Amino acid sequence: MMEIDFEAYRIFCIVAECESFSKAAEKLYVSQPAITQSIRKLEQNLKGRLFFRTPKGVKLTDEGSRLYQYIKTSVDIMNNAENKFSQFINLEEGNIKVKTGSALGNVGIYDAIIEFSKRYPKIKIEISGGYIKDSIEQLSKGEVDLVAVNLPFEYDETNIQIIECGKIEDCFYATKEYSKKIKNQKQAKELLKTELISPAEKSTTGKILKQFCEKNDIEYKPKFIMTSTNSRKYFTMQGLGIGFGIKENVKKELKSGDLVEIKVSSKPLIRNFGIAVQKKELLNNATLKLIDIIKNK
Repeated sequence: MMEIDFEAYRIFCIVAECESFSKAAEKLYVSQPAITQSIRKLEQNLKGRLFFRTPKGVKLTDEGSRLYQYIKTSVDIMNNAENKFSQFINLEEGNIKVKTGSALGNVGIYDAIIEFSKRYPKIKIEISGGYIKDSIEQLSKGEVDLVAVNLPFEYDETNIQIIECGKIEDCFYATKEYSKKIKNQKQAKELLKTELISPAEKSTTGKILKQFCEKNDIEYKPKFIMTSTNSRKYFTMQGLGIGFGIKENVKKELKSGDLVEIKVSSKPLIRNFGIAVQKKELLNNATLKLIDIIKNK
């Protein structure tokens, strides 16, 4: 069985459509002798004549016409496949799946995605939340492209890499009216025991809160427990207690005065965050571009 030369069949189809070696050469940006040589070699391999010459160019032989009917669809499929591949490489088509909790998403990740979307508007981006363990498992299987994580982050999957992106600060916050009852850090710590609007204990932000309270001997029983950053912020703004979470996510409210930071400690609560992605050789071009934007934010 002879080895299939797809490029030779592509040239054969173009010559058949142009009915001219010279016009086919112009269309393919090659020399006419190169076209002639390709067709001659294909005829030798097939052991049959594909074209006969006419005063105006060339015409398919009966055998050549039958061959053209069989392979034209295949050549079109190959051309379409190459075009699709080129579109993916040039970010004219494709998709990215991102896993991020609402808290971490707001810190640089969302802004980077917005910037990426403006640069490459034809790339579809799917953003969803979920438990970090499940998200990492999906990442390892290639079901998602990027997961926002807090650092340090421990993982067992060998096909995953962690990229550090920056630092974030957590804080306690309340309304200005509520804060009037707090005169000092001691009073603030006392209020935390019963007035805390807390993230879920199993969440990373919840674990950070728990570590802080244990370190400062604060035995707290949350007034409300809420997974959603926006829910905690909303309930806090109703004057129902003291909220806790990433400072960046309440920046606008702190700046406007709708919320004020409650100083419970002299040291800021700083943590690192990053992204988990597959090893570089497994990444698609769109994800590589998004990573560059996130790293430079």
